[in-house]
Amino acid sequence: MKLSSPTEEMSRVAVRASAVSVVLVLYLGSLLSFGDRVIFGMVIKPLKESLNFTSTEIGLLAGAAFALSYAFFSPVAGWAVDRFSRRVVFGGAIGFWSLMTLFSGLASDFTTMALARIGLGVGEAFLTPLAVSLISDAIAPDRRARIIAIYASSSAMGIFVALLAGGTLIGELSGTGSITLPMVGPIEPWRGLFVAAALPGFVLAASVLAFLREPPRTSAGTVIDLVGEKAQVNDFLKRYWHLILSIYVGGCTIQLAGNSWITWQVPYFEGFYGWSGAKASIVLAFTSGIAAVAGCFSTGALVQFLKRRGHRDASLRAIVIGGVSCNAFLIAALFLPSAEATVACLCVSMFWLYFPIAGMFNVMSEAFPASVRGRLAGLQVLAVGIVTNSVGQLLVGFLSDRYSGDGGGLRTAMIITTFVSLFVGVAVLVPGFRVYRRLMSEQLNAVRLSSLADGV
Repeated sequence: MKLSSPTEEMSRVAVRASAVSVVLVLYLGSLLSFGDRVIFGMVIKPLKESLNFTSTEIGLLAGAAFALSYAFFSPVAGWAVDRFSRRVVFGGAIGFWSLMTLFSGLASDFTTMALARIGLGVGEAFLTPLAVSLISDAIAPDRRARIIAIYASSSAMGIFVALLAGGTLIGELSGTGSITLPMVGPIEPWRGLFVAAALPGFVLAASVLAFLREPPRTSAGTVIDLVGEKAQVNDFLKRYWHLILSIYVGGCTIQLAGNSWITWQVPYFEGFYGWSGAKASIVLAFTSGIAAVAGCFSTGALVQFLKRRGHRDASLRAIVIGGVSCNAFLIAALFLPSAEATVACLCVSMFWLYFPIAGMFNVMSEAFPASVRGRLAGLQVLAVGIVTNSVGQLLVGFLSDRYSGDGGGLRTAMIITTFVSLFVGVAVLVPGFRVYRRLMSEQLNAVRLSSLADGV
């Protein structure tokens, strides 16, 4: 057996350390980004009272204002990730979205809040292309599914941290009536939550710019990677448009209700069960929040289990299994009569919440050509912004206003949205299975031919 030289061993250690640092900063960046999104839902009630917003306007701010800018800027973000230093792009993006979180706390009307939400979407649009590009280059293929599952847990952990820390902080701030900021003066407690949430982002942005060492860009090792860049994109989209439609539309639709629930869960418990925002946030953090984190760490195990069973479409199956389970238990929770039973059922629903997200990351990592992976991931973010975040949030807000006279407007809105999410998502996802299996077979054959050629 050949022994490694000290130089080779040091090189491997350096590579592993670089990979760990990449995953760590991506994890923290994602955690902070989801925390910044969640706190908006935590302060919907005082925000509506302070600025006289309707539920439809809240739906526009939580959805379209953030998500459309997030979506339409993501192809530009993907292009920048493929072209420029990912360290600089990453640090700049974190700093910018943290600034927009700060401005959210200083908004005085619908226009200024909308501008802050639009800016937040622009900054966070870089995160998915960065994650797909950096993880694909830093992590070996046989470990990628597990690392992606760990990374996906950052969104659930961000929700947990935001609910727990935010719930505790808003409870403390509410007891004071107002807080005073230098050069700003007294502000309401809900504004103070945005200000506090922005500070860790500035620290992380500076750390990324100062210390991150990004990995070299690598090839995916498939036949598609051997042709020119323009031909890569055109050929891939032409041959696999059914798969693109499946994961970009079906995968995003099946997440629609679960993502909308994250925004509206605190107002739901405030309105139906008379809980305070602080109580709802803390209880949900320690129940469905922890369940969502546990689910994230289980996604890699599910994909690996399906692959061992011979399913080449394991990643796509994980999207469907997670989406169906999340939506089914969310519908059940909305029909339960007590807060305790609702919370228990939500734990099961939220356990499955991020399976579709991790599955989509795996599909992109396995299927997309390396040199354009950032741009194709950016297009996926475009689909998420339009379908998952904009349509879902606006639909819940609009239907909530529409049925508010019945005394159960928010519940009715969530039930309708969840049924749409479940049935439309499955219907669009199913046709993609055959195409994805074909792509996986082609890539496996390409690897075998490459191994035979190396042997010769």
